[in-house]
Order: sequence, then structure tokens, then C-alpha cells
Amino acid sequence: MKGSSVNMFKSYVKGTYLFYIFLAFLIISCSENEALNKISWEGNSFYVNRENDEYKIDYSVTLDITSAEIGTKINIFSFPERKIIDNFSVELIEKEERVDGVKFCRIWGNSEIYLSMNYVVVNDCLY
Repeated sequence: MKGSSVNMFKSYVKGTYLFYIFLAFLIISCSENEALNKISWEGNSFYVNRENDEYKIDYSVTLDITSAEIGTKINIFSFPERKIIDNFSVELIEKEERVDGVKFCRIWGNSEIYLSMNYVVVNDCLY
């Protein structure tokens, strides 16, 4: 009788252990997927575009949104004129942290004006 109780206990522990590993994997997988695809920000931004194999940086731009995910359309305006300088749909989001601890994100998209892959950098990125 003792042997079967021990085996049942071992089986229960093993099953519970596997269940919690599976649950942790599922939670991490779901949160990673959402974290990679959706961001918001509170800081300023600048825009980098490639035109004829040369890069141009506009340090003072504003965006029409303060959060984005893959597929979101972004309009980029010059500051303070609010003249549209580009727009694209988000294709890739990169999350980084500067040496001073500020989190920033690079938001990539295929420019509708310049016909190249360009990006916006947003500071104080929340993810």
C-alpha cells in the first residue's frame, strides 16, 4: 500500500510540475507577442528617411498618434509648421534603452512619399 501511495504522489507532483511549466510558457509567449507588436510613448521624436542612398534626419517632428502597433498608419509632421513630411504603415518596432536609461523605440515603415524603408524614433517609449 505504501508503494502505490508514493507512486501516486510522484505522479501527481510530476503532472502538477509539467502543468505549471506549460502555463508559464503560455503566459510568457502571449506577453512577448503583445510586447513586440504594441507600444506607446510620452517623449519627443525624430525622423530618419533615406533618399537616393543618403540619410536625412528631421530632429523636430510630431506624430498624429502616441501609440502604435504593426499595421498602424503614422503621419509625420514638421514642427512647428505641422506640414506633413511623410507617412507609412508600421512594419517593425524595435525597442532599445540608451546608456542614460531612457527607453526609446524605432518605428519602421515603407514611406509612401520617398519609397524607402524609413523610421521614426520615439523617446520615453512604454512597452
